[in-house]
Amino acid sequence: MSENELSSAIDLREAGKYHEAQEWLNQFLITNPNEPEALSLLSQILLLDKKEAESEKILSKVIKINPELPSVQRNEVRLLLKQSKFSEALEKAQILHDRSTDDPENNLILSACFGANKKDEQALVFIEKALNILPNYAEAFANRSLIRLRAKDIPGFIEDAEKATALKPHMTHVWSLLSTIHFEKKNISSGIDATKKACELDPTNAYLWERLGLFFQQDGNFSNASIAYEKSLAINPKSAGVLNNLGAIAQISNDWDSALRYFEGGLEINSKSAEIHNNLGTTLKKIGRLDEAKISYRKAIELKPDYAEVYFNLGITLHELGNLKDAKKNYRKAIALKSDFEEAIYNLGVMLYEGNELKKAMEQFKLIDFRMSKSNLLKCFYIQDQQSNFYKHLDDMINKSQNNAVIGSLVSRSNIRYGLDKINPFCNEPLRYLLKVDLTKQYDFKTIFLNGVKGIMGDNKIRNTIHGLLSSGTQTAGNVFSQVNLATDLIQKTIRLEVEKYRTHFKDSNEGFIKNWPNDYTLYGWVVSMQNGGQLAPHMHDRGWLSGSIYINVPPKLKSDSGNLVVCIDNEKYETKGRKNQKESIDVVTGSLCLFPASLLHYTIPFESEEERVVLAFDVVPKIKIGL
Repeated sequence: MSENELSSAIDLREAGKYHEAQEWLNQFLITNPNEPEALSLLSQILLLDKKEAESEKILSKVIKINPELPSVQRNEVRLLLKQSKFSEALEKAQILHDRSTDDPENNLILSACFGANKKDEQALVFIEKALNILPNYAEAFANRSLIRLRAKDIPGFIEDAEKATALKPHMTHVWSLLSTIHFEKKNISSGIDATKKACELDPTNAYLWERLGLFFQQDGNFSNASIAYEKSLAINPKSAGVLNNLGAIAQISNDWDSALRYFEGGLEINSKSAEIHNNLGTTLKKIGRLDEAKISYRKAIELKPDYAEVYFNLGITLHELGNLKDAKKNYRKAIALKSDFEEAIYNLGVMLYEGNELKKAMEQFKLIDFRMSKSNLLKCFYIQDQQSNFYKHLDDMINKSQNNAVIGSLVSRSNIRYGLDKINPFCNEPLRYLLKVDLTKQYDFKTIFLNGVKGIMGDNKIRNTIHGLLSSGTQTAGNVFSQVNLATDLIQKTIRLEVEKYRTHFKDSNEGFIKNWPNDYTLYGWVVSMQNGGQLAPHMHDRGWLSGSIYINVPPKLKSDSGNLVVCIDNEKYETKGRKNQKESIDVVTGSLCLFPASLLHYTIPFESEEERVVLAFDVVPKIKIGL
């Protein structure tokens, strides 16, 4: 029988349409049930379609009809390779090749057998022979790509794999290998293309969909990453890794409810995953559930005692809970495990600074150039009255175009303290940029703010944190805007509208904080509740660009300035050389919004009342850290 009679089935095989080829051959065999070439071709196609048992059954039948047929003998070798009978396969392939040395298939099958027997040099000889006979032999390029991969010749592997897939785009295993190599080499764009093709060819492969999700996630395309992960999860609902990745994307989107659901689901499948326990802890911490976060972190450490990031995260949580001693221990443990852990070094420095251990804090800040480390070092010089070091470090920061609220505050304060007139890159006259707004005249204050803050304060899962500057009061832990719900969403939208109005109001200013207004920012907020006699000591918000406070409830005043907000340049003790500390006392009432440059210090005057004084405070924090 000639190949022309089977050309339709052969064309379908070459196109990777194995199901259609089987249907064609089955129809053909109805009228030609014992045609050996047709049976042999069907056996090969079944093997290509991963139907090994069916292939072996057909092969047994055709062997009885014509065991000497070359295609039958090639299928015997292929089946032996599938069954890992490598020595036997090599012996048969050698005999087959010697009968017809110029047959490209015989050469390729012999090379595959040498490769299976870990004789890659001999395998390459016969691949080259096959390619000399048939230069566009896709399978030969595919086989050579595997040998080059084993030899760690990655460029050679990619070159051959791409030639193979260009000739035969249906080669799923080659696309999958390309995907793996591109993932290892962080070739994201090429990896996405290869993995997409592999998923298209093998749409029920959960692993490939997960890999595609990882590529999209690395590329910052979180929407497509989520779609790929969900497809993987639909195929394999018991994948803790995929649930963990979906949780990580939900964290990035501040969708904390979804993040909790994914991480908790992942732990139901794999309760021994330290990574998922850590990620769950981070989510719980973000929404203020600090005690639960602490439990998650400790579970992660129990499972993986050398997990530096978890010690760091536990340190943050203990810090917020006011357990300063153990927080320091955990930061130091994280650094001991990972000596270049800049964030842990920075946080340890901040804790030492807050504890007035300035020399020790400076040691940490000098080790790194991370976030506000240089600004905090500048604060240490200022507090210790090291004038020369202070100005040397300040000039160096300004020369490097660094600009933030801390620099702005310290330039203004040092001008008072040392009697200078140094130009302030952040804001020379910050008190001129104080703005007070009556929100009750523009918005439904009760619905947006009173009810919204009431919901935040009534959530018993949100912990309050210890604040050394606050007396007779409490402050919520974490960022209240991390709670994605209707109430916080409405509050955020309103604040953003007012922040934009503020920027527009001062748009013609030449002050640095207006001219260098951040292109994008996050809102970080917290609720402060004070009881009778409560007050907040002078402070500033280092990471803010613009600070604000919304007065949810201000009790009636017994004195004219009770409960007032005071903004100022510096503490009064530095009123020297004829220069007075400038300040302004703001009469706030329920519904007031106050906005001011974050470089200003501010505090509250004590009040007397049986009612609570409740304030929603917030900072505009640049996403692109301008000089931070």
